Amino acid sequence: MKRLVSVRTVPPATEVITADQAKSDRLRRDGSDADGEIQLLVDAAISRLDGAQGILGRALINQTWVDSMNGFPPGNQLRLVLAPAQSLETVTYFDADNVQQTLAAESVSLHHDACGAFLRLAPSSAWPETYDRDDAVRVTYIAGYGEAASDVPAEIRLAALDAVFHWYNCPGDDLPVRVMERVRKFIRPHF
Repeated sequence: MKRLVSVRTVPPATEVITADQAKSDRLRRDGSDADGEIQLLVDAAISRLDGAQGILGRALINQTWVDSMNGFPPGNQLRLVLAPAQSLETVTYFDADNVQQTLAAESVSLHHDACGAFLRLAPSSAWPETYDRDDAVRVTYIAGYGEAASDVPAEIRLAALDAVFHWYNCPGDDLPVRVMERVRKFIRPHF
C-alpha cells in the first residue's frame, strides 16, 4: 500500500494560541505596531506543530482530513496519518471496476494505540478489492484534541507561545531546545 499526502479539507474553527495571547502573555507588548509580525509568528508556530506537515504528527484543534492511498493494507488495520482521531466520517474506494463505493460503517471501527489512530476491520469483514489507481482508497476523518484551544495539552500551547517568543527575539533561528523538550512526548512517528 502506497500512501499519498494527506489533505486537510476543513480547517480548525479556532486557533491554538492567538496573536493577542502571544503579545500579552509572552512578549509583554502594548500597542499595535508589531501586530502583523506577531500574527505571522503565531501562524508559523502553529503550522510547525499542527497537521500532517507539523513535527508532532497530530491535529491540535478539531479539523477534517482525507488520507488517500493506492489500496487497502494487508492485515486488518489501516493507520491514519493524524492523531488523535475524534471520528471517522467515511471510507470510500474505487472497486475493481473503477466505480466509487463507500465501505459500510459497520465494517470498520476507530481505535488508538501508542502509535496513533487506526481503523480496524470487523472480524467478519475483509478489505474489498480496489482498482489500480493512486487514490483508490480515501479515508475522511476528524482529528484533533477538541473544539477549543483549552482542549489542547498545555505543554503544546506553551511550546507554541515559546516559539513565537523565540522567533520574535531571534529572527531566523529554528525552534529552540525548550520548545522541543516541551513537545517531545507528543511527537508521533511518521510512517
